[in-house]
Parts: sequence; C-alpha cells; structure tokens
Amino acid sequence: MKTILLIAALALAGCAATRTSPAAGAVSPPVAPRSAAIVLPTDPVAALSRFAQADSLTPLQASALLGPPDIDRRDGIGALLTWRLQSCALVLGFANDRLVSTDIAARQQGAATPTAAQCITEAQARRGGA
Repeated sequence: MKTILLIAALALAGCAATRTSPAAGAVSPPVAPRSAAIVLPTDPVAALSRFAQADSLTPLQASALLGPPDIDRRDGIGALLTWRLQSCALVLGFANDRLVSTDIAARQQGAATPTAAQCITEAQARRGGA
C-alpha cells in the first residue's frame, strides 16, 4: 500500500513539474512595454478642449496630468473620471480611450465656475506637482 502511495505521489510531482509547450502556430499575446513614457500635453487647458481626435487626452494622460481621479467609472469603451477639488469639480468623459467631453463646475452652490486653468492648477497642486 505504501508503495502505491509513493508511486502516486511521484507521478503527481512529475505532472506538476511538466511544462507544456504552446501548440504549433499559437500566437502569444503582445507584451506591453514595462516603462512606456506618458507624453503629457504642453498646454493642458487646450488639451481639455480637443475632443475625439488622435491627439486628444487619454485617461492615462489625464491621471498623470491631474493625479488619480476621485471617481473612476468605466463601462465598455467609455469612461468618466472625476476630480473633486476644493473649489471645482472636473469631469472628463472618454470614449475609445480619447477625451470626448469636459465639465467643470463650482463645488459650492452660487459660486462662480472656475476656469479650466484654475481647476487644472488646483488638481496639480493637490497631487504635488505643477
């Protein structure tokens, strides 16, 4: 009985150590570069008004520019990223990984709506950079 258990254990150990090679013609998925540089826009205010173009802001660029969003909602090919700052709320809408809408609102009722530049400056100050 001990001999059968020993043979079974060795067989299982051998199976666990066996590696299978991919099937002939199988294509492995592409590997993303580990340190792909994020190119930030030189004019962030202008970037918030350039919609659905090849050079429009991406969610990754927006997070690098403004810091992590307070709300990150993604559904299918769309995303809404929201930053709740001291004086403004900034909501960026994305489709197919490109900016399609920008909404800036005052955080306090009756207060004047800050400009995009003011909101961007506040977000960058909160994340610790300019």
